[in-house]
Amino acid sequence: MKKLLIGVAGLFVALLVGVSFYINEIIGTAIERGGTYALGVETTVGFVRLSPFGGNFRISSLRIANPPGFERSSFLELGSGNIDVALATLTESVVHVSRFHLDDIEITLERAKGRTNYGEILDNLGRFEKGKAPAPKQEDSGPGTRVVIDELVITDVTANVEWIDAPANLAMTKIEIPEIRLQGIGAHNAQGVAVSELSSIIIKAIMGAIARYGGDLPSIMLGELQRSMGRLTRLPGVMVEGMGSNLVESVGNAMPGAVGDAVRGVGETTGEAAKGVTDAVGAKAKKALGGLFGGDKD
Repeated sequence: MKKLLIGVAGLFVALLVGVSFYINEIIGTAIERGGTYALGVETTVGFVRLSPFGGNFRISSLRIANPPGFERSSFLELGSGNIDVALATLTESVVHVSRFHLDDIEITLERAKGRTNYGEILDNLGRFEKGKAPAPKQEDSGPGTRVVIDELVITDVTANVEWIDAPANLAMTKIEIPEIRLQGIGAHNAQGVAVSELSSIIIKAIMGAIARYGGDLPSIMLGELQRSMGRLTRLPGVMVEGMGSNLVESVGNAMPGAVGDAVRGVGETTGEAAKGVTDAVGAKAKKALGGLFGGDKD
C-alpha cells in the first residue's frame, strides 16, 4: 500500500511537472509572438516558469528589439516579471490574472538622422490598432491566449535618451519612472484582451509616462513622442506614482515642448531648429500632455 501511495504521488508530481512545462511553452510563445505582431519588431523571452502549487508565473529576460538601422540592439529589456494567475482559468478561453508585475525595465529612446526608434515602434502599434499590421504566418500565429488583468504594475523604468547627432548644447539624459499602475485590463468585455493587445497597452503606458513626466527629454524628441502617442488609442485610468507631490503643477514648466503644428520640421537637427521648438512652451504643451491618458481618442 505504501509503495502504491508513493507511486501515485510520484506520478502526480510528474504530471504536474509535465503540465507546467507545457503551459510555460504556451505562455512564452504567446508573449513572443503577440509582442512581435503588435510592435513590428522581434520580441523574445528568456524563460517563463509556473509554480504549480502557487499559481505564479515568473518571466525573465524579456527583450524587444530595436527597429533596423539603429545603434542599439534592444529597444526594451525587462529584468523580471511575475504573473499571479487563477490556475483554474488556464484551461479556459480567458485567463484571469489578479496581478501582473513588471520590474526593472530599461528602455532606449534613440534619435539619429531624423529617425527615432520609438516613433517607428509606435507607428507599428498604430498599424496594429487599425488592423493594418502585416498578418503573421499561420504557423507563427501562436495560441489565442486572452487575459483579464485586475492590476498591472510596472516599476523601476529607466529610459536612456540618446540623440546621436544632437546639437552640442543638448546633453543626453536618463528619465526614471518609479511606478505605473493600470487596473481592469480586458474587464470591459467577456473576451478579455489578446496578448498582442496587452503588449500594446504596456508599451503605450510606459511611453505615455515618459512623455508626461520626463522633464529632461529634449524638446524636439518630446514633440515627436507626443505626436506619435496622439495617433494611438488613449489609455484610461493610468496612474504614475512616486514622482513627488508637486509633479502635476511642475510638469508644464519642466517640459518645454511643442505639439501639433508647432512640431513641423522636427526632422531638422540644427541648433536653430532645436531653439525654435524649445521656444514653443507653456500652455499648449501642458494641455496636450494633460489629455494623454484620459477618455477616448478624438
